[in-house]
Amino acid sequence: MFPIKYFIMLLASFSLISLSNSAEAATTDKDIEIDLLADDEDDDKDKEDSSKGDDATKEEDDDKDDASKDDDATKEDDDEDDDSERGEREVSKEITESTITGPDGTEIKSLFELNEDVAEELEDAEESDATLEEVLKDKDDVTSYYAETYMMINAFDGSSDKAADNDLVGLTAEINEEGDNFQVYSGQYDESIQKVQPYAYADEDTLLVQENGTWNDYTGQAPADEVYYGSYSNVYDAFMESEEVIDVLEDDDNYYLINVGQEDVLHETFGTLYQVEFTNADPESQNNAVVAIVDKETNEIDKLSYLSNAKGLTSGQELYIEIAAEFDDYGEYDDGVTEVKEGDTIDIETSRNSTNDSSLDASSAGDSEGETIKGEDAEINALEEDNQGLAAALEEAEDTDVGLEEVLKDKEEIVSYYAETDALVKVIPNDDSLTGEENSLTLTAEVMEQADTGELEVYTEQTINDGEAVPVVYANDEVYYHFENGKWTDESDEGDVESVYNGTYSKMYDTFMDNEDLITVKQDDDNYYLYNISNDMKVHDTFGQIFGAEFTNADESKQVNGIIAIVNKDSKELDQVAYISNAPAKGEEANIHIEMALKYEDYGEFDDGVTVPDEIYE
Repeated sequence: MFPIKYFIMLLASFSLISLSNSAEAATTDKDIEIDLLADDEDDDKDKEDSSKGDDATKEEDDDKDDASKDDDATKEDDDEDDDSERGEREVSKEITESTITGPDGTEIKSLFELNEDVAEELEDAEESDATLEEVLKDKDDVTSYYAETYMMINAFDGSSDKAADNDLVGLTAEINEEGDNFQVYSGQYDESIQKVQPYAYADEDTLLVQENGTWNDYTGQAPADEVYYGSYSNVYDAFMESEEVIDVLEDDDNYYLINVGQEDVLHETFGTLYQVEFTNADPESQNNAVVAIVDKETNEIDKLSYLSNAKGLTSGQELYIEIAAEFDDYGEYDDGVTEVKEGDTIDIETSRNSTNDSSLDASSAGDSEGETIKGEDAEINALEEDNQGLAAALEEAEDTDVGLEEVLKDKEEIVSYYAETDALVKVIPNDDSLTGEENSLTLTAEVMEQADTGELEVYTEQTINDGEAVPVVYANDEVYYHFENGKWTDESDEGDVESVYNGTYSKMYDTFMDNEDLITVKQDDDNYYLYNISNDMKVHDTFGQIFGAEFTNADESKQVNGIIAIVNKDSKELDQVAYISNAPAKGEEANIHIEMALKYEDYGEFDDGVTVPDEIYE
């Protein structure tokens, strides 16, 4: 199933995510110790010059101390170089093709530059007699470390060897997970400025998120270990759960934990760990691979690659998802990771050419498309074709004192209807010379619902980016069938009919009634108009949540939300609902636009039942 919520969150996470730059490295106790040693070294030299009675043994000890100090200084320089490289680096989205081969000769293609060296390192590796438990340091023995995870997604539509779309996201983390404690300071990679910017700090009692240069308190909204999924403990558990399919190879320096093939357990473990999900793909075509490079001396993971690809249901479509993760500086944060406090501020660098961080309005959405719908305190652009005309209708409509209960037919009087939701997610650059991104989804539904008894029966079809309409789900209170790979699959044990179509009449009715204080009512000769267009986040938190409309790393302080419903005066039934929300992406020279256009028609058409696919009873 491809619910609208997942569709939007996928785009928000991978296409729309805006990442930030890193804070300067905080001075650690180790840094202070090195400075003090340097001072002591100068003092010792002064004492040595003034004293002529030192014996040869002392001179040898001093030489050793000097050599040790030189090593410390060199290590300090190396650490500074590492910090600089982590804070400012270029991770390329350019496709770099290489092939990773498993011990049995099974191959998988890699397109990510950060995984290119894995294939080379495996060339000289040989089969090992060592077991996974012997090779991999137990998670309980790992206290702290630095980690980073980069994910690249390439989508091909069959029209070209070039990716029709590719996206890159990255997270870094200082982690201390000694005992039951989990403390993390995380950064996100901003591709536009090729830097990592502060993202979140979390421990058992605190969750702080950096927004627009200020650390804000989100304590209680997520546990610390959800800030960074790819922790050593989680990776260790994933390997142990998939131990039966993991081969161990080795060379002089490293062990290699590897599997290349179509093992479901890899997707169930590492795929779940890194939130890799395929939708409208042929599962029989899915290929997975995991490779971990483990240092022989320490038994600690240095690098991990997870690759997964699958063909789409439409001919020519393919999706490649790759993870490149690294672990370093084990023990570095045993005394704690970088800490921040609520209200702390930092300088955030935006895109080099960024000159406009305003929220999306008529001008930033482009004067050549859509129309501007005006509310009392804000205005918003409607880009969806089915939402055109709303601006003029609202302007011409007159105020009325009629209440919602008089306007809207009670949900218990509604039996069946046809509904259609058009969803649009669009990235609109502020620079007119740049091309934005756009994705659309249409979900249609035949719905029979009896609110008084709680009965619900739904049949849905979907269309993605103007493609062909394909069946999705047939469900009622007892059965749930999902259409995939050209056939209907019984998922009654796990499917829920309530989740099949978010925009049911009863959900919309309840949301309007529960939030009547938000809604202004207007009327003309034929219709009532229920609407709110404002910066009020309650509009987003109520109507937006029906559709799962969520932004990732957008500036909520500048977010504009709109809900507009058209109700037929004669029947008092919903004809149309529009939900529109937009906001500037943090640190990006673009605005993010999410828009829904719902239509309700054919009331009573399915009172005897919706379409039931014959195949599910064959």
